[in-house]
This record gives sequence, C-alpha cells and structure tokens, in this order.
Amino acid sequence: MTGPMPFELTDALIERMLVQRAGTGLPFDLVSGIAARVDVTPQRTRGVSASRARFLVLAATLAFVALGLVAALIGGLLNQKPAPTDPSSGASLVGLWLGDPIDVVGVGTSHQPVLNVFDSDLVLGGAGLAGAVLHSVTAFEAPDTLLLRATDDAIGCAPGAAATYRYTTSAGGLILTISAVQDACPDRAAALAGTWYRAAATCESGTALCLRELEAGTFKSVNLDLRTTHAEIGTYDPTFGALTYTVPDGWAVSRDSRTQLWLNPIAEHVKNPEARERSLSVFARVAAYSQADGCPYEALDPPIDATPDAFATWIAGRPSLDAGPIHAITIDGHPGRWLDVRLSASWTSACPWSDGTPYAPLLFFEDGEEGSDGVGLGETERYVFLDLDGSVVFISISASAPASFEDFAAQAMPIVESFEFR
Repeated sequence: MTGPMPFELTDALIERMLVQRAGTGLPFDLVSGIAARVDVTPQRTRGVSASRARFLVLAATLAFVALGLVAALIGGLLNQKPAPTDPSSGASLVGLWLGDPIDVVGVGTSHQPVLNVFDSDLVLGGAGLAGAVLHSVTAFEAPDTLLLRATDDAIGCAPGAAATYRYTTSAGGLILTISAVQDACPDRAAALAGTWYRAAATCESGTALCLRELEAGTFKSVNLDLRTTHAEIGTYDPTFGALTYTVPDGWAVSRDSRTQLWLNPIAEHVKNPEARERSLSVFARVAAYSQADGCPYEALDPPIDATPDAFATWIAGRPSLDAGPIHAITIDGHPGRWLDVRLSASWTSACPWSDGTPYAPLLFFEDGEEGSDGVGLGETERYVFLDLDGSVVFISISASAPASFEDFAAQAMPIVESFEFR
C-alpha cells in the first residue's frame, strides 16, 4: 500500500469510509444517527467485539440504503445523458495536505500537521494529534466555497458548529490556500486558515511524508531540521517548514530527511539517485572529512572552526582540488561564502568506493549517518556555506558533466537565493 496509513482506525474513520462507499446520496446525518442509536442499544455479539458489531450494523444499514438508492436512480439514469463533472464537488481538495506547525487549543500541538480531506469530510492529524480532531462534514459551492459542519465526534469543535471558507488551489493543484469567511468554532478557523501543500503519494527518501514533483511556486521542506545539535537529532520531531524555497517549473524533491533536502530537475528526478547528473542539495551539521590515507569514513579530527569562512578556506586549500575564488554571499540575512571546485588534474588518489578512479572526500554529514560529499573525476561543484546562528549549513550545486555546470548553476542559484530559514 502506498502513501501514509490512516492515523487511527477509529469509529469515526470507519463511519467516514462507509459514507464514501455508499455515495453522496445519503441523508446528511444518517450515519451519525445510526451510530448514536447503535451506541445506546444493548448488543449481543456472541464473541464479536462491540466495535466490530457496530461496524457490521453500520455496514449493513448503509448497504441497504445504497441498494435502495441504486434502484431508485436506475430508471432515471437510463433516460439521461452523463452529467459533466460538477465544479463544486471539491475533487481538487481530496487528499493529504501538509501545513506549518499548529497548536489546537485543548487538543495538542503538531510540528507536521496533515489535513486529510475525503470526498465528504475532513479531519486534522499528524504527530501530536489523535482522534477525530476538528472532524467536519464538507460541502462545496462553486467555484471556491467550502462549507463545514462539525460532526458529533469532533474533537476541538462543538457538534454541529458550522463554517464557511474560501479556498483556492495553484495552477498545478499542489498548493491550497484556505481563508475563513465565518466559523462558529474559532479553534477550527485558527487551524485551517492558511497555506497547505499536497503530500506526495510515495516518498523516495523513506520518510512517511514528503513533496515530490513541484510546480512553479514557493514550497517548504517537510522533514528537514537545520538547527538541532548532533546530540539532539536522534529524538528530533519532524517539523514542516524549516526551509522555504521558490522554484520555477521543472523541479522535484528527491530527498527530504532530517538532515538533507535534494532538489533536482524533473529529468534527473526519474533516474536512480546514483545516476543523477545535476542536483541542488542542502545539508545540516556539516563537518570536514578526514584526509588520512585510505579515505577512512570519519570526520576530520580535530575539526575546523564552524564558520563559513573557515570551511571555504579549508576547501580552497585542498591539494586535491582546483578551486575558484571565494565569494561573499548573504541569504535570508545569514552571511556565507561560496566557491566552485573540481578535481585537480594532478590528483591521482582513489578511495575504496571510487573503483580506482581519482576522488577527493571533503565533507562529512551527521556523524556519517547521512553520508558524505566529495568531488570525483569530471565533476564540478559549487559549495555554499552559510552561518545559521552559529551552525554551518552546506549547500551543493553539482553537475557531473563540466559542460553543463555553468548553465545548471545559473538555474540553481536563484533557488538558493530564495531560501528562507525558520
């Protein structure tokens, strides 16, 4: 099964699934009414759990109603032409949407909230939130109006609390903006109003949630952390929006983990990660790689100073490299240094993993858990080092074919310069 699993198989989720299977022709409060009646009726289960019995009663009832609806509609459908897609159906909203950290009063805080929109209702989830948080039945009015009504099991809203919202989606359908017109549940308005980003169905980097193919626009990291120390990262709670970036058409996210964010042109995104020729990568908690013979997989000891100037100067001084001049740069108010590097023609040393070809190991990430970076034969890279309030963020723009580097760097630098750090 692809995509995130449901947050919890609760009665509310079961009811929601049943409504979706039976269709939109059901009376608005039918399921909640049945559920309430089942809850107060003594059950004889003969070995079946109460929750299972409740599920079976609901399923049987809805199946009966659905059959009745089908019988009533068949005659009319036989004499009608297929109707066009209803623009007010809200189909563009169905799916998982990721948003900025949120605090739902009296419920909890999530650093990576997920707005789960179904065909006929929505619920807020994510780490730190459990149950039917803000569970609301939805209805849509063309072209941009969303109507909500809190269900009886809603956590954070009084049952029946009604609301009207306006919503828009971006040209590619990946960015959702919601604004409240009126809401009888202030906590719901505080949680839902804002910008949301459609989650990808699958994540290459092994994380549960991510973005993948992008459209032209401004997006945010999903799992990346740039400020937590080495000692703290093991218990890091994934946080949405640590990094904001703006891309043109034709880009994708190929990795978004706690320590790395990789952006690639779409053409590179579909390749195997090891075969990608062009990439823009962001790394947290960078260290210099050991320069001992044999390329031992460890950080340089003693380490160099954790400043952009110290890193850029150390890189420029490597005998393995032909390095360009060091330039000053400021991104989102954070000072840094950048330089272009490629392997020196006179460098002949190889590493155990480079198949006998010359290679220069240079940078080491997260105590080696997340790999390392270096320059191989024929590669050109731009190294950018930023001071993020006392820690160094490393940004790499790389192209394995020298002829394509200048063009790719010209495309990638505006993205780097758009970075905003939280």
